[in-house]
Amino acid sequence: MIPPGSPIADPGPPGGRRGTREEAGLSPARLVAGRIGPGEELRWSGRPRQGVRWKRADALLFPFSLVCFLAAAGLAWWSGTSGRGGYGLPAAGGVLALFGLYAVLGRFFVDARRRRGTSNGLTGTRAVILGPGKSASIDLADVVRLSLESEREGRGTILFETAGRRMLPRLRHLLGSGLPGAGFFHPPAFEEIEGAREVHRMILERMAADPEGRRHRRKQGR
Repeated sequence: MIPPGSPIADPGPPGGRRGTREEAGLSPARLVAGRIGPGEELRWSGRPRQGVRWKRADALLFPFSLVCFLAAAGLAWWSGTSGRGGYGLPAAGGVLALFGLYAVLGRFFVDARRRRGTSNGLTGTRAVILGPGKSASIDLADVVRLSLESEREGRGTILFETAGRRMLPRLRHLLGSGLPGAGFFHPPAFEEIEGAREVHRMILERMAADPEGRRHRRKQGR
């Protein structure tokens, strides 16, 4: 069972095994049901959109990453063939070129793998996100802002902003970018799920059903 609160390390499946093929083949409903309390009812479950995805933010991130990669690769090649800069400059250029290559191509596959291993669930009192390496349990009484970013085909992303995890507007484009450390700049989210508007409505209804609990949590946080 994952207690309500901030993101925590994922304890893994029973028996201490992590990421087994058996667990990967389970439905989100079964995975989330195994991590909630006996008195909780699972009202919704689902997964993010699967596969390699080109997102709107990539219209800016991809050209910038490509320029950085070409500049770093050019620096490494020039310093290596000209003999200038000793060993340090070619090595630094090579490292930067590898990072640029990851930003151009590798991050898309890392992001796809992360979404493939993510399961989401909603109970009457909290949202549960089970992801590779760590999980999150968000008590709905702690949510100070619930945002919906709609996409095509009825999909969308629901952001759970709490007092301790608020969205930085200028860094919103980093959500799901696959860049290292991007997860530190946005709150937990049901990312690119089907029927996002309906799930968003369900969450709002559950939050409205417990206004006293929400006011009590806000007073405690002052």
